[in-house]
Amino acid sequence: MERLRNLITENLDALPEFEYYLPIIDKALNYEQSRPDTAIECCNSLLQGFSKTIIVNLEGVEPGDLDKPSEAKSDKLIKRALKCLKENDDVYEDDFATRGASLALAIATLRNARGDITHGKAVPKKLQSSCSLAEVTNEVTATILRYMFATYLPIKVAANEKMQEEPSEGVEELAYEDNPDFNDYLDESNPVEGKLLYSEGLFHLYLEDYEIQLAEFRDMMEDLSSLDLEVDL
Repeated sequence: MERLRNLITENLDALPEFEYYLPIIDKALNYEQSRPDTAIECCNSLLQGFSKTIIVNLEGVEPGDLDKPSEAKSDKLIKRALKCLKENDDVYEDDFATRGASLALAIATLRNARGDITHGKAVPKKLQSSCSLAEVTNEVTATILRYMFATYLPIKVAANEKMQEEPSEGVEELAYEDNPDFNDYLDESNPVEGKLLYSEGLFHLYLEDYEIQLAEFRDMMEDLSSLDLEVDL
């Protein structure tokens, strides 16, 4: 778990949302000896959480859709997430996803049977996991999650860079020279002594106000055009 924690911490600039999982990782480590079943619950939570984050971002589904009983099972979530991450469309990586899902199901089954939090138990508990089992569960979980995080990281970084490079469709960047009639209107209505024009100062210093007044000016011109049309008729 320490290596997983370090991997996430080192890449928080790229994936800051994963900071949410750090306290859960700490609990899995801290409870390994004192509360083994709680540590196992933390592992199940991490597997589900990582899987949901990857599926939401790579498939574009709504988070709430993954909370439905038909979709929220640990094995189903991790198998779906691992398929999102696979690099090659072949049976070997499909088999890897299936094996990973089997491990997630085994951990979820342990949590369901012995969990202290999600499925609270009366004391004294009839069955309690050993520290060794919790340790192995932590190691297996951390190994799977390191793979998932390390594979997801470059995919997400590339997607973010692409979004920054590509301008949003339908959105045009406003330029001062695009609206000479409006600029003249502003300058005539607000004469300023010196070389700086009022319209130019408003555009460069208070762009939001410029855009608001531009929209109002366009509405006013449309109203005047409508009135002229009615008079002509």
